[in-house]
Amino acid sequence: MSRIARKGFVYYRAETDRFFDIKIKRLRKEFSCQGYSVYDYFVNEIYRVEGCFMQYSTDEAFCCADYWNIEESEVNRIISYCVEIGLFDAGLFSTKQILTSRSIQENYVDMCRVMKRQPCLPSEISLLPSAAPCAEDAASRPRAARTNVPSAGNVLVDKQPSVEEAIALARQFNQGIIPEESGIIREKSAVNKRKENISSSTPPSGSSEGVGGKDEEEDNLVHEMEGLGLSAERIREALLLRRAYPEMPLSRAIATIRADTTYQVNCSNYLLPLIENYRAKYNACFRPKEEDSRRIRELERMGIPPGIIRDILAKSRHAPGVLDAAIKETRNNNRIKSPTAFILSRMKNISA
Repeated sequence: MSRIARKGFVYYRAETDRFFDIKIKRLRKEFSCQGYSVYDYFVNEIYRVEGCFMQYSTDEAFCCADYWNIEESEVNRIISYCVEIGLFDAGLFSTKQILTSRSIQENYVDMCRVMKRQPCLPSEISLLPSAAPCAEDAASRPRAARTNVPSAGNVLVDKQPSVEEAIALARQFNQGIIPEESGIIREKSAVNKRKENISSSTPPSGSSEGVGGKDEEEDNLVHEMEGLGLSAERIREALLLRRAYPEMPLSRAIATIRADTTYQVNCSNYLLPLIENYRAKYNACFRPKEEDSRRIRELERMGIPPGIIRDILAKSRHAPGVLDAAIKETRNNNRIKSPTAFILSRMKNISA
């Protein structure tokens, strides 16, 4: 029986001066070490599985979030920013949800030549001017994702979009809107972890009607806040809060500052306090839900049944720190043979 050829690599080459790349510097400044860790994780998966690209979906976002123990929404935000600054190709990400770049494909072709392997770069995702044609069947190639077009309904989009369209789609991914279907069957991890549908702690982003108008309004707000000197992080925070609370008078606050000719009303004493107030409101409403979701995932990884998880959460309402400490101790202490019994004993101490 003939051996199946491996698409990916056991190892890949990396440039030693990559940390001086302006795009990497921007990513690190925006998301600290966590941003580069997520980016490097997906680059590694690209070279490991397909060699030169990856079909991005909720499964990939979950695997990365599970590996680094962070939220999926944070992974989506980092990937969206990587697309925005050019670490991944915006056109292929917008039309097919493909993660790749010209530098990745060039490195892939070079490594294939060194290994005396025939490079297989599908023509529909190739970013190189003269790439070797791939002899794979069409069934093994990534399928074009369906994009909503208001004038013609759902149609297959094969053209390369503009940068504005790609950034708009990146904003959708930032809000957690990721296509469920994947056109490529990737290698799976040895440990198959069950992912339950946990009620999301992310606030609703509003109705899908009038998306174009909402994007245009948000773009105007971004330009206005940039003109007032707000940082990119503050602007993203203000937009997130406005999506969570449509009644937030962000536009009125900006207009008030613009109209004031005495310079008594400014960002420091008017706009920033408004953002701080709504941030406190958001944290009071949604932060407990996010913490509960995190605890549920931790308890599920330990194999604790759902019914007992509900009892544990109910008992820890008045002392969540005790539950967090018990989870951490269970995770780090290999001598604990029964996580369920150990955590329940800690919860009994609370009730007692």
